[in-house]
Amino acid sequence: MILEHHLMRSLEGAVWLDKLADTVGRKVYCAADFMGVPRQFLEAERAQMYEEMPVPKSWHDDYAKGRADPDDYLGDRSVGH
Repeated sequence: MILEHHLMRSLEGAVWLDKLADTVGRKVYCAADFMGVPRQFLEAERAQMYEEMPVPKSWHDDYAKGRADPDDYLGDRSVGH
């Protein structure tokens, strides 16, 4: 079974997923598990990430309008680097 991403919006969701797998004695995956990549809790860790990597106030609006590029903002911090 592969569960969709909303479960992983909190760290408690990952714990629940692992307990479910233990309870049923079967593999239960989130998408990251299925793809063989590390779990990343971007939503659950959003406040901490914004403290470590603050964005300019207008960045989200600029991004929505195609005026901001995440690669320019992330530099070497982007996922997979």
